[in-house]
Amino acid sequence: MALVVGNKTIAVGSLPWPATSVTFSHNQNAGDDKYLIISFTMQNTVNFSGCTYDGIAMTLIDSNEFSGLSQRWACYGIAPTTSGAKNVVLSFGGSPQWGPVSYFACSFLGSSGIGNTGVNGRSSTPNSQTLTVSEGSAIFATGISNNAFTGIDIDGSARPLEFQHNTNKQVSGALSLIPLSAGSIAVDTKVTFSNVTNARIEILAGGAPPSTNSNFLVMF
Repeated sequence: MALVVGNKTIAVGSLPWPATSVTFSHNQNAGDDKYLIISFTMQNTVNFSGCTYDGIAMTLIDSNEFSGLSQRWACYGIAPTTSGAKNVVLSFGGSPQWGPVSYFACSFLGSSGIGNTGVNGRSSTPNSQTLTVSEGSAIFATGISNNAFTGIDIDGSARPLEFQHNTNKQVSGALSLIPLSAGSIAVDTKVTFSNVTNARIEILAGGAPPSTNSNFLVMF
C-alpha cells in the first residue's frame, strides 16, 4: 500500500492557568499500516514530559529548545492499533505552561514509521537544508521565526502551509508531495526577513526499512 495522508487536527491556543497538560481529540483513519505524528510548539518556560494517544505512550521522534526564540518544539509518533476519535494528552514537566501551544496532528496510512530527522536552528531566510529519505516517503517540515512565513519548499515544490500559528513567535509547517524519490531532499523554510528554524521528519512508506542515517544538527 502506498503512503497516503489521512485526517489532520490543527489548533493553537492559550491554556487555562494552571495547565499541566493539554488534551484534544484526533480521529485516526481506518486502514492498513496506520501511523500518527503530532508536532507541538510552545514557549520554553516549561518542558514536554510525554504524550499519549488513547492512553498509550507515544514515541518522542525529535525535539529541540530554540533558546534564541524562547521556544520548544517536539514531535511524537505512534502506530495506532485502532481507528476512530481518541484523546491526545500532552503533559508538561515542572511548572504549568501559561503560553499558547501549537499542535499539528496528522494520520497516515501505508506507513512503516519514521525514518530520518533533522533539526537546524535559526538561519537567514531561506533556511535551506536537506534530508535523506527512502523511496516513497513523505517529509513533514516545520519552522519558527519572529517574522511571518512566506512559504516552505520541499523537493523544489512550494508546499501549501498546513498552519500558521502564533505562540508569541510565528510557527508554520508543511507536508511534501508523495511519493518522494530516494535520496537527498531539499527543504527550505522561508519568512519575510531575518531568521527562521528548520525541522524535518521523514514518514516512511509501508515496507520501507527504517533508516539508520539520522541527520541531526542543532544550532541556536
